[in-house]
Amino acid sequence: PGTTPKYRLVQLADPAVTFLFSILVLYSTYDITKISMNVLMEGVPSGMNPLEIAQALLEIPGVLDCHHLHIWAISIGSPACSVHLVVDPSTDFEAILRRAQHVLRE
Repeated sequence: PGTTPKYRLVQLADPAVTFLFSILVLYSTYDITKISMNVLMEGVPSGMNPLEIAQALLEIPGVLDCHHLHIWAISIGSPACSVHLVVDPSTDFEAILRRAQHVLRE
């Protein structure tokens, strides 16, 4: 029991259109999927360079070393950061902390 020739074209059109639609969906959702995966994997947010941030922290007077710098995205547009700073014992720790927080917010 076969189908008549005029219905075979309809049977082929359905999977072809579905395939084309799936390509359109993949194309249109690629960017948001990429951003979402970066957030889920706690990746470094785009536009942030850890080396530049570490260098900016090292330029703060009284900071001797910067290590264990971790930057990740909590959500889209909400980065988080943790870092260990070694400071000169003769400096004002509170002032260095305020300056480091200011640098990180920039």
